Amino acid sequence: MTCATSCRSMMRKAKRGDVEARRTESSLANDHGEIDYTLDANWKPYLPCVWFAIKPVRSSEPEVSDQLTGQLTHTLTTRYSAAKVAILPSMRIRFMRGATKRTFYVAGPPKNIDEADDWLEIPCIEEVPG
Repeated sequence: MTCATSCRSMMRKAKRGDVEARRTESSLANDHGEIDYTLDANWKPYLPCVWFAIKPVRSSEPEVSDQLTGQLTHTLTTRYSAAKVAILPSMRIRFMRGATKRTFYVAGPPKNIDEADDWLEIPCIEEVPG
C-alpha cells in the first residue's frame, strides 16, 4: 500500500479542527509581562475548519516532581497546502465536539510526505487535562 493510499484511508475517519496561533499583544500580559498560554483568550485563529486524521504514535508517563504526568504524542495528517506548511511549533490544534475538547500542541514543523505536496504530517503533543 502506498503512502497516498494509506493517507486517504486514514482521512475517512478525519476530524475537523481549528489551528490557533499564540497572541503576542502586550495588553494580554500579566503584571510581570508574561502571557499565560493556558488561557483560551491568549490564542487567535490561524486556520479554522481543517480536517485532520489523528494517529497516536506512543505514550509515556514522565515523572515530574515525584508525580506521574501522562503525555500522549500523536501525528496529525492533513492535505497539503501552503498555509498548512507554515504551521509552527508555537501553534496548537483544537478539536471540539459538544462538551468534548481535545488540544494538541504542535511539536515540530509539518513533514511533506514523500515530498509529493499531497499530504502533511504534523507531530503533536496532546494536552492532558489535569
